[in-house]
Amino acid sequence: MKIAIFHPQINNYGGGETVALTVASFLSKKHDVEVLCAAKPDPVKLSEFFGLDLAKVQFKVRRHSMMISKLPSLPSYKSSLNVKYLSDLNHYDLVIDTGTNGWFSSKLKAKTICYIHFPYFPEKKGWKKLTSPFLVNPKNAFQYDSIVCNSEFTKRYTKKFTDKEITVFSACRC
Repeated sequence: MKIAIFHPQINNYGGGETVALTVASFLSKKHDVEVLCAAKPDPVKLSEFFGLDLAKVQFKVRRHSMMISKLPSLPSYKSSLNVKYLSDLNHYDLVIDTGTNGWFSSKLKAKTICYIHFPYFPEKKGWKKLTSPFLVNPKNAFQYDSIVCNSEFTKRYTKKFTDKEITVFSACRC
């Protein structure tokens, strides 16, 4: 199976990146996995930092992402622009979005899963409202086959934006 993990900010070295790369490492044992990002990462550094085997994981900079990442604007606009054009993801069998917290606003042909850390939809007021067309509208978001999140708290908050089924995926407490 050909799997894409959509995580534009893979070079941030935080919790979201831990989730994305752990999933990539696990799935790459039996599948072709590409992590789609905005800038080319150093796989060796990622592997060492997170303590994961990323040898079979491919990293691919999405078309236009490099240009978008260099724009002098707020991160919310850059994130929104990164999900405006998703048709290049249709050639995968499965797309796992671990980087946007629900911002896919169009349904793909590929099966899709969204992992929500916490939904963030910036609201613009005053003159900044003129820039709203560049942002993802929460009413159009969450166009996935499955949605999972990290806690009951996140699930309850996400329910403010969607009526879709959300599964809580929590770590084992051993």
